[in-house]
Amino acid sequence: MLIEFSVENFLSFNERVTLSLVAAPEVDATDGLIENTFEAPGGIRLLKSTLIYGANASGKSNFIKAVKFVRWLVLDSAKDTQAGEPIKVTPFRLDPVAAERESSFELIWMLNGSRYRYSVSVRSAGVAEEHLFRAPAGVDLEVALFRRDASGIDVGDEFPEGRDVVTKTRANALFLSVVAQFNGSESQKIIAWFREQLGIASGLEDERLLGFTMHQLREGAWTQEILRLAREADLGIVGISAPEIGPEMLPGNLREELRNLILSKEYGTLVVRRKMFDSVGRPTGEVEFKWGDESAGTQKFIALAGPLLDVLKSATTLLLDELDARLHPRLCRAIVRLFHEESNPNNAQLVAATHDTNLLDRQLLRRDQIWFTEKDARGATKLYSLAEFDLPAEARYERDYLLGKYGAVPIIGELVNPEDVK
Repeated sequence: MLIEFSVENFLSFNERVTLSLVAAPEVDATDGLIENTFEAPGGIRLLKSTLIYGANASGKSNFIKAVKFVRWLVLDSAKDTQAGEPIKVTPFRLDPVAAERESSFELIWMLNGSRYRYSVSVRSAGVAEEHLFRAPAGVDLEVALFRRDASGIDVGDEFPEGRDVVTKTRANALFLSVVAQFNGSESQKIIAWFREQLGIASGLEDERLLGFTMHQLREGAWTQEILRLAREADLGIVGISAPEIGPEMLPGNLREELRNLILSKEYGTLVVRRKMFDSVGRPTGEVEFKWGDESAGTQKFIALAGPLLDVLKSATTLLLDELDARLHPRLCRAIVRLFHEESNPNNAQLVAATHDTNLLDRQLLRRDQIWFTEKDARGATKLYSLAEFDLPAEARYERDYLLGKYGAVPIIGELVNPEDVK
Protein backbone atom coordinates (compact mmCIF):
# COMPACT_ATOMS: atom_id res chain seq x y z
CA MET A 1 0.00 0.00 0.00
CA LEU A 2 1.26 3.41 -1.00
CA ILE A 3 1.84 6.04 1.69
CA GLU A 4 3.54 8.91 -0.11
CA PHE A 5 5.15 9.94 -3.39
CA SER A 6 7.39 12.96 -4.03
CA VAL A 7 8.88 14.38 -7.21
CA GLU A 8 11.27 17.24 -7.95
CA ASN A 9 12.67 18.69 -11.19
CA PHE A 10 10.78 16.44 -13.59
CA LEU A 11 8.56 17.59 -16.46
CA SER A 12 6.45 20.48 -15.08
CA PHE A 13 7.64 20.00 -11.47
CA ASN A 14 10.51 22.23 -10.40
CA GLU A 15 10.52 22.31 -6.61
CA ARG A 16 9.65 19.19 -4.62
CA VAL A 17 5.96 18.32 -4.28
CA THR A 18 4.45 15.46 -2.28
CA LEU A 19 1.17 13.58 -2.51
CA SER A 20 0.35 11.95 0.83
CA LEU A 21 -2.23 9.19 1.24
CA VAL A 22 -2.11 9.53 5.02
CA ALA A 23 -5.53 10.46 6.39
CA ALA A 24 -5.54 13.85 8.10
CA PRO A 25 -7.03 13.33 11.59
CA GLU A 26 -7.97 17.01 11.83
CA VAL A 27 -10.68 16.52 9.19
CA ASP A 28 -12.31 13.53 10.90
CA ALA A 29 -14.65 15.63 13.05
CA THR A 30 -15.81 17.92 10.24
CA ASP A 31 -15.74 15.59 7.23
CA GLY A 32 -16.41 12.16 8.71
CA LEU A 33 -16.41 9.45 6.01
CA ILE A 34 -14.11 7.30 8.11
CA GLU A 35 -15.05 4.43 5.78
CA ASN A 36 -12.96 6.17 3.11
CA THR A 37 -9.87 5.38 5.20
CA PHE A 38 -8.32 2.23 6.61
CA GLU A 39 -5.81 1.36 9.29
CA ALA A 40 -2.57 -0.02 7.91
CA PRO A 41 -0.06 -2.07 9.93
CA GLY A 42 1.49 -0.02 12.68
CA GLY A 43 -1.64 2.07 13.24
CA ILE A 44 -1.16 4.52 10.36
CA ARG A 45 -4.46 5.46 8.72
CA LEU A 46 -4.44 5.71 4.92
CA LEU A 47 -6.89 6.93 2.29
CA LYS A 48 -8.63 4.50 -0.04
CA SER A 49 -8.86 7.05 -2.84
CA THR A 50 -7.39 10.38 -3.86
CA LEU A 51 -8.49 12.58 -6.78
CA ILE A 52 -6.29 15.20 -8.44
CA TYR A 53 -7.89 18.23 -10.10
CA GLY A 54 -6.42 21.05 -12.13
CA ALA A 55 -6.62 22.98 -15.36
CA ASN A 56 -5.42 21.44 -18.62
CA ALA A 57 -1.60 21.33 -18.74
CA SER A 58 -1.39 22.04 -15.00
CA GLY A 59 0.56 18.86 -14.24
CA LYS A 60 -2.03 16.22 -13.26
CA SER A 61 -0.88 13.75 -15.89
CA ASN A 62 2.77 14.65 -15.24
CA PHE A 63 2.41 13.50 -11.65
CA ILE A 64 1.30 10.06 -12.81
CA LYS A 65 4.05 10.10 -15.45
CA ALA A 66 6.55 10.68 -12.64
CA VAL A 67 5.38 7.53 -10.85
CA LYS A 68 5.49 5.66 -14.16
CA PHE A 69 9.06 6.83 -14.76
CA VAL A 70 10.26 5.60 -11.37
CA ARG A 71 8.47 2.31 -11.92
CA TRP A 72 10.31 1.94 -15.24
CA LEU A 73 13.62 2.79 -13.59
CA VAL A 74 13.12 0.12 -10.95
CA LEU A 75 11.77 -2.60 -13.22
CA ASP A 76 13.60 -2.09 -16.49
CA SER A 77 16.54 0.33 -16.33
CA ALA A 78 19.03 -2.40 -15.45
CA LYS A 79 17.78 -4.50 -18.39
CA ASP A 80 16.90 -1.93 -21.05
CA THR A 81 19.99 0.28 -20.93
CA GLN A 82 23.53 -0.48 -22.02
CA ALA A 83 26.73 0.76 -20.43
CA GLY A 84 27.24 4.45 -21.19
CA GLU A 85 23.70 4.93 -22.54
CA PRO A 86 21.99 8.06 -21.16
CA ILE A 87 18.93 7.85 -18.94
CA LYS A 88 15.95 9.38 -20.75
CA VAL A 89 14.85 11.76 -18.02
CA THR A 90 13.25 15.16 -18.65
CA PRO A 91 13.99 17.85 -16.03
CA PHE A 92 11.98 21.04 -15.66
CA ARG A 93 12.72 23.04 -18.82
CA LEU A 94 11.55 26.56 -17.89
CA ASP A 95 14.42 27.16 -15.48
CA PRO A 96 17.93 27.10 -17.02
CA VAL A 97 19.41 26.02 -13.68
CA ALA A 98 17.13 22.97 -13.49
CA ALA A 99 18.93 21.30 -16.38
CA GLU A 100 22.04 21.12 -14.19
CA ARG A 101 20.18 19.49 -11.30
CA GLU A 102 19.12 15.90 -10.84
CA SER A 103 15.51 14.81 -11.13
CA SER A 104 14.53 13.34 -7.77
CA PHE A 105 11.82 10.94 -6.64
CA GLU A 106 10.82 9.32 -3.36
CA LEU A 107 8.26 6.65 -2.49
CA ILE A 108 7.11 5.44 0.91
CA TRP A 109 5.06 2.26 1.08
CA MET A 110 4.10 -0.64 3.34
CA LEU A 111 5.08 -4.21 2.52
CA ASN A 112 4.91 -7.35 4.67
CA GLY A 113 4.64 -5.42 7.91
CA SER A 114 7.54 -3.07 7.13
CA ARG A 115 7.62 0.53 5.95
CA TYR A 116 10.05 1.23 3.11
CA ARG A 117 11.36 4.58 1.92
CA TYR A 118 13.16 4.62 -1.41
CA SER A 119 14.63 7.74 -3.01
CA VAL A 120 16.53 8.14 -6.24
CA SER A 121 18.04 11.11 -8.08
CA VAL A 122 19.06 10.79 -11.71
CA ARG A 123 20.32 12.84 -14.61
CA SER A 124 20.94 11.74 -18.19
CA ALA A 125 24.53 10.78 -17.33
CA GLY A 126 23.42 8.29 -14.66
CA VAL A 127 22.23 7.76 -11.11
CA ALA A 128 23.44 10.50 -8.76
CA GLU A 129 21.92 9.23 -5.50
CA GLU A 130 19.92 6.23 -4.38
CA HIS A 131 18.81 5.31 -0.86
CA LEU A 132 16.69 2.56 0.65
CA PHE A 133 15.45 2.57 4.25
CA ARG A 134 13.26 0.17 6.20
CA ALA A 135 11.43 0.33 9.51
CA PRO A 136 8.97 -2.00 11.25
CA ALA A 137 5.38 -0.82 10.95
CA GLY A 138 4.63 1.72 13.67
CA VAL A 139 8.31 2.46 14.40
CA ASP A 140 9.75 5.84 13.41
CA LEU A 141 13.45 4.88 13.51
CA GLU A 142 14.61 3.69 10.09
CA VAL A 143 17.49 1.37 9.20
CA ALA A 144 19.55 2.26 6.12
CA LEU A 145 19.70 -0.78 3.83
CA PHE A 146 22.00 1.06 1.43
CA ARG A 147 23.12 4.57 0.51
CA ARG A 148 24.49 5.62 -2.86
CA ASP A 149 26.05 8.96 -3.78
CA ALA A 150 29.02 10.36 -5.65
CA SER A 151 31.42 8.63 -3.25
CA GLY A 152 30.03 5.17 -3.95
CA ILE A 153 27.55 2.65 -2.55
CA ASP A 154 27.47 1.93 1.19
CA VAL A 155 25.62 -1.29 2.01
CA GLY A 156 24.11 -1.61 5.49
CA ASP A 157 24.47 -4.61 7.76
CA GLU A 158 20.81 -5.57 7.27
CA PHE A 159 21.16 -5.78 3.47
CA PRO A 160 23.83 -8.47 3.01
CA GLU A 161 22.48 -9.44 -0.41
CA GLY A 162 23.93 -6.22 -1.80
CA ARG A 163 27.54 -6.58 -0.63
CA ASP A 164 28.94 -8.43 -3.61
CA VAL A 165 26.96 -6.49 -6.22
CA VAL A 166 28.43 -3.01 -5.77
CA THR A 167 31.10 -3.43 -8.42
CA LYS A 168 28.55 -4.93 -10.84
CA THR A 169 26.35 -1.81 -10.86
CA ARG A 170 26.60 0.49 -13.87
CA ALA A 171 26.32 4.25 -13.53
CA ASN A 172 23.02 4.26 -15.43
CA ALA A 173 21.39 1.35 -13.53
CA LEU A 174 19.74 1.27 -10.12
CA PHE A 175 21.57 -0.64 -7.43
CA LEU A 176 18.22 -1.96 -6.15
CA SER A 177 17.44 -3.47 -9.56
CA VAL A 178 20.89 -5.00 -10.00
CA VAL A 179 20.73 -6.67 -6.57
CA ALA A 180 17.36 -8.17 -7.53
CA GLN A 181 18.87 -9.51 -10.77
CA PHE A 182 21.42 -11.36 -8.64
CA ASN A 183 18.59 -13.02 -6.69
CA GLY A 184 18.59 -10.81 -3.62
CA SER A 185 15.58 -11.95 -1.60
CA GLU A 186 14.48 -8.61 -0.11
CA SER A 187 15.22 -6.65 -3.27
CA GLN A 188 13.19 -9.12 -5.33
CA LYS A 189 10.21 -8.62 -3.01
CA ILE A 190 10.52 -4.86 -3.50
CA ILE A 191 10.75 -5.26 -7.27
CA ALA A 192 7.64 -7.44 -7.14
CA TRP A 193 5.82 -4.67 -5.25
CA PHE A 194 6.61 -2.18 -7.99
CA ARG A 195 5.54 -4.66 -10.68
CA GLU A 196 2.43 -6.17 -9.07
CA GLN A 197 1.22 -3.70 -6.45
CA LEU A 198 1.72 -0.36 -8.22
CA GLY A 199 -0.52 -0.22 -11.27
CA ILE A 200 -0.63 2.66 -13.75
CA ALA A 201 -3.26 3.12 -16.45
CA SER A 202 -4.85 5.80 -18.58
CA GLY A 203 -8.55 6.18 -19.19
CA LEU A 204 -7.66 6.95 -22.81
CA GLU A 205 -6.13 3.49 -23.38
CA ASP A 206 -9.40 1.62 -23.88
CA GLU A 207 -7.94 -1.07 -26.14
CA ARG A 208 -5.22 -2.01 -23.68
CA LEU A 209 -7.68 -2.13 -20.78
CA LEU A 210 -10.18 -4.08 -22.88
CA GLY A 211 -7.58 -6.70 -23.73
CA PHE A 212 -7.13 -7.49 -20.04
CA THR A 213 -10.89 -7.64 -19.45
CA MET A 214 -11.40 -9.98 -22.44
CA HIS A 215 -8.64 -12.26 -21.20
CA GLN A 216 -10.29 -12.51 -17.78
CA LEU A 217 -13.70 -13.25 -19.29
CA ARG A 218 -12.25 -16.02 -21.47
CA GLU A 219 -10.60 -17.51 -18.41
CA GLY A 220 -14.01 -17.60 -16.72
CA ALA A 221 -13.08 -14.97 -14.15
CA TRP A 222 -15.26 -12.11 -12.93
CA THR A 223 -18.08 -12.48 -15.44
CA GLN A 224 -20.71 -12.13 -12.74
CA GLU A 225 -18.77 -9.35 -11.03
CA ILE A 226 -18.54 -7.38 -14.29
CA LEU A 227 -22.27 -7.86 -14.84
CA ARG A 228 -22.93 -6.66 -11.29
CA LEU A 229 -20.93 -3.51 -11.97
CA ALA A 230 -22.86 -3.01 -15.23
CA ARG A 231 -26.18 -3.35 -13.38
CA GLU A 232 -25.13 -0.91 -10.68
CA ALA A 233 -24.04 1.53 -13.39
CA ASP A 234 -27.47 1.11 -15.04
CA LEU A 235 -26.01 0.10 -18.40
CA GLY A 236 -28.88 -2.27 -19.21
CA ILE A 237 -26.53 -5.21 -19.88
CA VAL A 238 -27.69 -8.67 -18.76
CA GLY A 239 -24.96 -10.78 -20.34
CA ILE A 240 -21.42 -10.44 -21.61
CA SER A 241 -18.95 -12.79 -23.27
CA ALA A 242 -15.69 -12.80 -25.17
CA PRO A 243 -16.11 -15.46 -27.85
CA GLU A 244 -13.04 -17.30 -29.01
CA ILE A 245 -11.87 -16.80 -32.57
CA GLY A 246 -11.14 -20.15 -34.21
CA PRO A 247 -8.71 -20.78 -37.11
CA GLU A 248 -11.64 -21.78 -39.33
CA MET A 249 -13.01 -18.25 -39.02
CA LEU A 250 -9.96 -16.64 -40.62
CA PRO A 251 -9.04 -16.23 -44.30
CA GLY A 252 -6.49 -18.74 -45.49
CA ASN A 253 -4.12 -16.15 -46.97
CA LEU A 254 -3.31 -14.34 -43.70
CA ARG A 255 0.35 -13.95 -42.72
CA GLU A 256 1.34 -16.31 -39.93
CA GLU A 257 2.27 -13.56 -37.47
CA LEU A 258 -1.08 -11.83 -38.02
CA ARG A 259 -2.93 -15.15 -37.69
CA ASN A 260 -1.17 -15.84 -34.36
CA LEU A 261 -2.03 -12.36 -33.12
CA ILE A 262 -5.71 -12.72 -33.96
CA LEU A 263 -5.88 -16.14 -32.32
CA SER A 264 -4.23 -14.90 -29.12
CA LYS A 265 -6.45 -14.49 -26.07
CA GLU A 266 -5.79 -10.75 -25.95
CA TYR A 267 -7.34 -10.18 -29.36
CA GLY A 268 -10.97 -10.18 -30.37
CA THR A 269 -14.10 -8.47 -29.20
CA LEU A 270 -16.92 -8.65 -26.69
CA VAL A 271 -20.58 -9.46 -27.18
CA VAL A 272 -23.20 -8.09 -24.80
CA ARG A 273 -26.82 -9.13 -24.32
CA ARG A 274 -29.75 -6.89 -23.50
CA LYS A 275 -33.37 -7.65 -22.73
CA MET A 276 -36.06 -7.39 -25.40
CA PHE A 277 -39.53 -6.05 -24.56
CA ASP A 278 -42.91 -6.16 -26.25
CA SER A 279 -45.15 -3.16 -26.91
CA VAL A 280 -46.40 -3.04 -23.31
CA GLY A 281 -42.97 -3.37 -21.73
CA ARG A 282 -42.97 -7.11 -20.92
CA PRO A 283 -39.60 -8.89 -21.35
CA THR A 284 -39.67 -11.29 -24.29
CA GLY A 285 -36.10 -12.49 -24.43
CA GLU A 286 -32.59 -11.25 -25.03
CA VAL A 287 -30.74 -9.86 -28.03
CA GLU A 288 -27.02 -9.75 -28.72
CA PHE A 289 -25.17 -6.53 -29.55
CA LYS A 290 -21.76 -6.26 -31.13
CA TRP A 291 -19.18 -4.35 -29.15
CA GLY A 292 -18.98 -1.65 -31.78
CA ASP A 293 -22.71 -0.94 -31.31
CA GLU A 294 -22.17 0.15 -27.70
CA SER A 295 -21.63 3.76 -26.71
CA ALA A 296 -18.12 5.02 -26.01
CA GLY A 297 -19.01 5.40 -22.33
CA THR A 298 -20.24 1.81 -22.03
CA GLN A 299 -17.14 0.53 -23.81
CA LYS A 300 -14.89 2.52 -21.50
CA PHE A 301 -16.65 1.34 -18.32
CA ILE A 302 -16.58 -2.34 -19.31
CA ALA A 303 -12.94 -2.04 -20.43
CA LEU A 304 -12.11 -0.62 -17.01
CA ALA A 305 -14.09 -3.28 -15.17
CA GLY A 306 -11.47 -6.03 -15.46
CA PRO A 307 -8.52 -3.96 -14.22
CA LEU A 308 -10.65 -2.44 -11.43
CA LEU A 309 -11.77 -5.83 -10.19
CA ASP A 310 -8.17 -7.05 -10.31
CA VAL A 311 -7.04 -4.07 -8.22
CA LEU A 312 -9.84 -4.56 -5.67
CA LYS A 313 -9.17 -8.29 -5.36
CA SER A 314 -5.39 -8.03 -5.07
CA ALA A 315 -5.39 -4.94 -2.80
CA THR A 316 -3.07 -2.99 -5.06
CA THR A 317 -2.66 0.73 -5.74
CA LEU A 318 -3.93 2.01 -9.09
CA LEU A 319 -2.89 5.37 -10.54
CA LEU A 320 -5.40 6.24 -13.23
CA ASP A 321 -5.05 9.20 -15.56
CA GLU A 322 -8.10 10.68 -17.31
CA LEU A 323 -10.61 8.87 -15.11
CA ASP A 324 -13.55 10.73 -16.62
CA ALA A 325 -12.63 10.37 -20.31
CA ARG A 326 -15.80 9.29 -22.15
CA LEU A 327 -17.57 8.43 -18.89
CA HIS A 328 -20.84 9.82 -17.58
CA PRO A 329 -20.46 11.46 -14.14
CA ARG A 330 -22.60 8.69 -12.60
CA LEU A 331 -20.15 6.07 -13.88
CA CYS A 332 -17.19 8.02 -12.49
CA ARG A 333 -18.94 8.21 -9.14
CA ALA A 334 -19.65 4.48 -9.22
CA ILE A 335 -15.95 3.76 -9.81
CA VAL A 336 -14.82 5.92 -6.88
CA ARG A 337 -17.44 4.39 -4.61
CA LEU A 338 -16.09 0.92 -5.38
CA PHE A 339 -13.04 1.82 -3.31
CA HIS A 340 -15.06 3.11 -0.36
CA GLU A 341 -17.59 0.32 0.10
CA GLU A 342 -17.83 -3.43 0.77
CA SER A 343 -16.48 -4.07 -2.72
CA ASN A 344 -13.04 -3.12 -1.35
CA PRO A 345 -12.53 -5.42 1.66
CA ASN A 346 -8.76 -5.62 1.15
CA ASN A 347 -8.16 -1.85 1.10
CA ALA A 348 -7.05 -1.27 -2.47
CA GLN A 349 -6.18 2.34 -3.31
CA LEU A 350 -7.09 4.62 -6.21
CA VAL A 351 -5.18 7.76 -7.22
CA ALA A 352 -6.91 9.35 -10.20
CA ALA A 353 -6.52 12.53 -12.24
CA THR A 354 -9.87 13.92 -13.36
CA HIS A 355 -11.84 16.96 -14.49
CA ASP A 356 -15.18 15.59 -13.21
CA THR A 357 -16.25 18.24 -10.71
CA ASN A 358 -19.40 16.27 -9.86
CA LEU A 359 -17.15 14.15 -7.66
CA LEU A 360 -16.34 17.21 -5.52
CA ASP A 361 -19.06 16.25 -3.09
CA ARG A 362 -18.63 16.23 0.68
CA GLN A 363 -20.97 13.20 0.79
CA LEU A 364 -18.43 11.27 -1.32
CA LEU A 365 -14.98 12.65 -0.47
CA ARG A 366 -13.12 14.00 2.51
CA ARG A 367 -11.04 17.14 2.04
CA ASP A 368 -7.80 15.17 2.39
CA GLN A 369 -8.86 13.06 -0.61
CA ILE A 370 -9.01 16.10 -2.90
CA TRP A 371 -5.78 17.46 -4.37
CA PHE A 372 -5.06 20.21 -6.87
CA THR A 373 -2.33 21.01 -9.39
CA GLU A 374 -1.70 24.60 -10.40
CA LYS A 375 1.16 26.30 -12.20
CA ASP A 376 2.87 29.27 -10.59
CA ALA A 377 4.08 32.43 -12.34
CA ARG A 378 7.22 30.58 -13.52
CA GLY A 379 5.24 27.72 -15.08
CA ALA A 380 6.07 25.17 -12.38
CA THR A 381 3.42 22.82 -10.98
CA LYS A 382 2.35 23.15 -7.36
CA LEU A 383 0.46 20.31 -5.65
CA TYR A 384 -1.72 20.93 -2.61
CA SER A 385 -4.70 19.45 -0.77
CA LEU A 386 -8.14 20.85 0.03
CA ALA A 387 -7.36 19.87 3.64
CA GLU A 388 -5.01 22.87 3.72
CA PHE A 389 -8.02 25.22 3.46
CA ASP A 390 -9.99 26.39 6.49
CA LEU A 391 -13.51 25.94 5.16
CA PRO A 392 -16.91 26.71 6.68
CA ALA A 393 -19.19 23.79 7.44
CA GLU A 394 -21.53 24.77 4.60
CA ALA A 395 -18.77 24.89 1.95
CA ARG A 396 -19.84 23.45 -1.39
CA TYR A 397 -16.71 21.97 -2.93
CA GLU A 398 -17.78 21.82 -6.57
CA ARG A 399 -19.29 25.30 -6.69
CA ASP A 400 -16.40 26.91 -4.84
CA TYR A 401 -13.82 25.14 -6.98
CA LEU A 402 -15.48 26.33 -10.19
CA LEU A 403 -15.58 29.83 -8.73
CA GLY A 404 -11.81 29.66 -8.34
CA LYS A 405 -11.73 29.72 -4.53
CA TYR A 406 -9.24 26.86 -4.40
CA GLY A 407 -7.22 27.81 -7.47
CA ALA A 408 -6.29 25.10 -9.98
CA VAL A 409 -8.76 26.33 -12.62
CA PRO A 410 -7.95 27.78 -16.04
CA ILE A 411 -7.75 31.56 -16.37
CA ILE A 412 -9.87 32.08 -19.47
CA GLY A 413 -9.74 35.40 -21.20
CA GLU A 414 -11.62 36.44 -24.29
CA LEU A 415 -10.99 33.77 -26.91
CA VAL A 416 -12.13 36.16 -29.62
CA ASN A 417 -11.34 39.87 -29.73
CA PRO A 418 -14.70 41.69 -29.92
CA GLU A 419 -13.10 44.18 -32.32
CA ASP A 420 -12.47 41.34 -34.79
CA VAL A 421 -16.13 40.44 -35.16
CA LYS A 422 -17.66 43.88 -35.53
